[in-house]
Amino acid sequence: MDHIDPAHYGKQAIIDAQIDDFCQELEPIKHKIIGLMMGNHEWKILERTGTDPTKRICEKLGVKNLGYQCLIHLTLRPDGLSEGRYGGSRTVKLFAHHGWGGGTRTRGGDMTKVSRKPGEYIADIYIFAHSHQSWSDPETRLDVTSKGKPISRDCLIINPGTFKKGLSPGTIPTYEERQGYGPQRLGGRVIEIEVDTHKWVNLRAIE
Repeated sequence: MDHIDPAHYGKQAIIDAQIDDFCQELEPIKHKIIGLMMGNHEWKILERTGTDPTKRICEKLGVKNLGYQCLIHLTLRPDGLSEGRYGGSRTVKLFAHHGWGGGTRTRGGDMTKVSRKPGEYIADIYIFAHSHQSWSDPETRLDVTSKGKPISRDCLIINPGTFKKGLSPGTIPTYEERQGYGPQRLGGRVIEIEVDTHKWVNLRAIE
């Protein structure tokens, strides 16, 4: 109960109340949302109760439901360039997966378990979660243009972190406390995509 907003105490439909609160938070910025993904907790709710919180949230906000994993194709155009014209545009591909595995307690172990995905899915940015750890692993790969010119392409693998507090304010322990996990810095990460005239794009993760 220490994890539930006191405003929801005594409500029979706690999940409905949480969905309403979450949608109210995102309503002012819903026009900026590419899509929302499902996590393991939402999957468990669907599996056990037959209701899909992610689907309901996406329908309520009018945004795309991206499922448990997704591939996204982004085309970045200069200001004033109309759709269908590609001069100076850049294409950035994202692979995102909610993540898996709760056994690792080190950053190295968390990075190793996802290290094979860049060899399985073609993308520039790989986003994982689930472990609540915050880290990024920038890499560089070489590509070639249609005119035979070699170019450098950034590749970024990232785990954006968590907004969940791991320390209970009361006597009921959190999952992190019961399992012996260390504290994590709260907050997410912003991925900056900068168009570079000398290469493809620059990718940076900022806390």
